[in-house]
Amino acid sequence: MRMELSLKAFLTNKNNLSVANVPVHVFLQDGVVLGADTRATSGEVVADKMCAKIHYIAPNMYCCGAGTAADTEKTTDLLSSNLTIFSLNSGRNPRVVMAVNILQDMLYR
Repeated sequence: MRMELSLKAFLTNKNNLSVANVPVHVFLQDGVVLGADTRATSGEVVADKMCAKIHYIAPNMYCCGAGTAADTEKTTDLLSSNLTIFSLNSGRNPRVVMAVNILQDMLYR
C-alpha cells in the first residue's frame, strides 16, 4: 500500500515526469531483460526519435546508455571492437570483467 501511494505521488508530480530517460533492467533466473526508450532529447526538444540506447558489446553482453548519445555510441563501439579482437585471437567469448577493465582504462585515463 505504501509503495502504491508513493508511486502515485511520483507519477502525478509534473516535475518527476520530465526528469530523464533512464534505461531499466530486470534480473531473471536465467538472464537479464534490458529496456529503454528511443528518444534523445536536447533540453525540452526531442532531437532524435530513433536513438539506440541498448548497445551490442559481444554475443554475451549488451550495454544500456544514458547521457550523451554520441559519447555512449563511440565508447561502446570501441569496447565492442576490442572484445571482438580478443575473441578472434583466443576463440573464446570475452568475460564481463574484461569489458569492465577495458572501460575503466578508457574512461579513467
